[in-house]
Formats: sequence, structure tokens, C-alpha cells
Amino acid sequence: MNAAQQKIHPSRIWYVIGVVLFFMGTIGAPGWFIVTLVSGFTSGEYFLAPCAQTFTLDDPGKYVLWHAAKTFFQGRNYSSPPELPDGVIIKVVDNKTKEGLTLRSSHGSTESSGHSKKYAVCSFLAETSGKYTIEISNLSSNQVFMLRKSQTKRVLLALLECGLIGLIGGIGGIVIVI
Repeated sequence: MNAAQQKIHPSRIWYVIGVVLFFMGTIGAPGWFIVTLVSGFTSGEYFLAPCAQTFTLDDPGKYVLWHAAKTFFQGRNYSSPPELPDGVIIKVVDNKTKEGLTLRSSHGSTESSGHSKKYAVCSFLAETSGKYTIEISNLSSNQVFMLRKSQTKRVLLALLECGLIGLIGGIGGIVIVI
């Protein structure tokens, strides 16, 4: 038999590598996305309002203020309507410059986890790291709020990463086995 007629057979290790790559792409990518998503949404600092609360923001960027309408905080259950009452005043001040920041509507975003439910109130851009004070007034009762860095960029990057992992793993695994 000459060299042209001889069929090349890959060793078993290549089949194992192909199967591992395939499963990394089809199972690992969605798993990575879920871990990234959950770890980001569990962050944030909760506080009671009305108040003037000072936060140290370590990273410049977009931050979102959430109204935790249904939540358990500091040993107490809180439940309030999702909409804030008319007349509530919210201000965010950069403690270094003493200037108020521009607040933008958060377009009705919501988050639910178990019995907890949060509604995005507004967002602002912290151009530098440092101390910022959030003042919330004209509330008739205590309500829970939460401040967290915006997760939009993080979620989009996680989707891109998972897509690439899925593409490389899924297709790469099949190509190696074939």
C-alpha cells in the first residue's frame, strides 16, 4: 500500500480534546455567563431614606440608584409601591467639587430575586473616584434604596465572551473530532 492510499487516523487523545472543547463551548459558555451575571447583580450598597448618605466610589463610571420596593433590610421587611411618591427630591453631590451631578432617568428597569424587587430610579456619571453624597428627601416613610455601578457594559462583555467561547469550543470541538 502506498502513502496516498493509506488513511490517516488521529490518536484517541484528539477525540478527547474535541469532546472537551465541545462541552466547554456548549456548557461552559452559558455557565460562565450565569456566574458573571449573578455576581454583578448581588453587589451594591443598600441604605434607608430619607437621608443624606455619603458613598466612596472607587471606580469612575455610570452608577444606578435603585428603589428596593420589596426587600428585607437590617432585620426588617420593607414593602412599598414601585413608584416613588410625587415630590421626592433626589440630589447627588460630588464632595470634592461640591457640585450637583446630572441625574438621568433609568427607563423603568427592574430586578427581581426571590421575594425582593428593585426598580431603577435614576443614573449618574461619576467622572472621578471619590466621595459622593446622595440626598433623598420628601418621603413620608423610610424606604430602602441601593446604589450600584451600572451592569450594562459588564453584561454585554459577558455575552461577547460567552459567544466567543461557545463558537470556539463548539465548532472547534466538532472540527477536531471530524
